[in-house]
Amino acid sequence: MKTTSDVKERRQSVAVIGSGLAGLTTAYLLSHDKENRYDVEVLESQNCLSLDSASVDVSAFNEGDGPSRVDVPMRAFADGYYPQLLKLYQHLGVSYQKQQFLFCFAKIISKNVNPKPYLIHSSGFHQFPPPLPQGVNVLHWLCEAIYVGLCYAWFTFCCYYVSPAGERGPSIEGETIGRYLQRMLVPDYFTRYYLLPLFSSVSTCSHEALLNFPASDITNYVRKIGNRNHYTVTAGVKEVEAKLSSGVKVRFQSRVSSVKCQGDRVLVCWECYNNDGTIKQMEKLYDQVIIGTSPNVVAKIFEPLRNDMEQVPTAAVESVVQTVPKTMRGVKPKLNRNDLYFNSTESLTEAIHVASKSVVVITQPILPIKSSDVNVISRTTLIRTLRNPRSRAILQRIFSGAADTRGDQKSWRNGDGHVWLVGGWCWDGMVLLEGCIISAIRVASALDVEVPWLRNGSGLGALDRR
Repeated sequence: MKTTSDVKERRQSVAVIGSGLAGLTTAYLLSHDKENRYDVEVLESQNCLSLDSASVDVSAFNEGDGPSRVDVPMRAFADGYYPQLLKLYQHLGVSYQKQQFLFCFAKIISKNVNPKPYLIHSSGFHQFPPPLPQGVNVLHWLCEAIYVGLCYAWFTFCCYYVSPAGERGPSIEGETIGRYLQRMLVPDYFTRYYLLPLFSSVSTCSHEALLNFPASDITNYVRKIGNRNHYTVTAGVKEVEAKLSSGVKVRFQSRVSSVKCQGDRVLVCWECYNNDGTIKQMEKLYDQVIIGTSPNVVAKIFEPLRNDMEQVPTAAVESVVQTVPKTMRGVKPKLNRNDLYFNSTESLTEAIHVASKSVVVITQPILPIKSSDVNVISRTTLIRTLRNPRSRAILQRIFSGAADTRGDQKSWRNGDGHVWLVGGWCWDGMVLLEGCIISAIRVASALDVEVPWLRNGSGLGALDRR
């Protein structure tokens, strides 16, 4: 017969599905519970942790001017929009450094002509005046810069002082950024050639998809990111991955096929891919299950959320790491590390990050890049979660504590049946790294685990608001 102390001492089994930043942060917090109440294991479909899996060693291609490893996707962050991420890095002892960027806006006219630059802007105005784009008349450039400055001042004023419709309602679909820009009379030219390239690169999506984002996502981002410093992890995100996963049990090559609630426990079924090519069907009951994957994967493995998750848009985005192509070698001003090129058509923007003088990362390439191209070092496809007012309303319902029903059936809330969701998309904001940390903190707090960098209540107000 079990005594009270035996029951009290029994550790809860926890499965964390996915090893991105959200999953690893949650696993780290639960495995470092002061009372040692949780036995945590991570289920990962790949043969390595996913947080750093797309990053590339470029030491053989550098000319002594850049990092030996390039983070894919780029993991830059700013202290205004990422307070919890910064606190996590400080807690882990991860060093990060200030980065200054030059943003070059250019038009793609045809596949046979190099992109035509029309303006270069420096982050935080660290370089003023910014360089003159190649082939641009000085007078035209000056008029363009003044026009952009005035338009951006008006846009920023609107973001600070004019709230989007339905911004604060937990179940209101609200206003898209496209409608908001029209209502605020932001000029179409400024929207087309500056706002869409910039924010579609941040969100890694098409211009049309961005215009359907909730306006509150963009206005909140602008308010918090304005005049803030940008940073990158000095040693790359691999250091973050190593520190978060240290001491955590991981089952690699384990592709989860279903998550089912059974009484007060959760049954997880997965396929285990062995080194000899065979596949073994596995299943295990857990006390808690945390799903840290994209919404399309949640829809496949967790039946109660299938309909909801199918309404959260996602997109496959390609990222190519390659040596600097010939078309960029003659670019003026001279290529410098951490320059960002936004090359746009009417519907799409490709972002080119200059990792070093010899290596660039092209995200969402517009013109096809053949794998046989001698310049290509690696290529990968990432799933990005997008936003629209409808998906925002769905996620607000899932992550809020407000009562809501659909007919006679109670809708699912995060934590129901001991199943939890974490990820960059699991909060009311841009799908970026901060959402990963906040969603992990919320799960840890709900399971009565102390978050070490939130001692004395520091930062809890921000969590409550988001």
